[in-house]
Amino acid sequence: MLADFGVARQLEHSQQIANTVTGSILYSAPEVLQENPQYSKPADIWSLGCVLYELCKLQLPFPDLMSIYEPKNSFELIEECFSKELREIVYQCLSRNAKDRPTVD
Repeated sequence: MLADFGVARQLEHSQQIANTVTGSILYSAPEVLQENPQYSKPADIWSLGCVLYELCKLQLPFPDLMSIYEPKNSFELIEECFSKELREIVYQCLSRNAKDRPTVD
């Protein structure tokens, strides 16, 4: 589970999905930032990708909202001193298409 503990809350049961969107906006998936937010588990995977990217690069993958909306990912690639597997999972997590992101199932 990923949580921004400043805005975390307890849900009634483990299968429940929150119906409010809050948190660190630069870690938000593109579908969450739309006029009609589409929050789902893949949005959490996007946020995980942002965290992993920041751990590798010591910078956010998307430094502002406009870069999140760009049609292609414009972030700097992760250095090759990190494993190919790690780099690939981060890039998959940051896929613009939510259906292309890895799942935890």
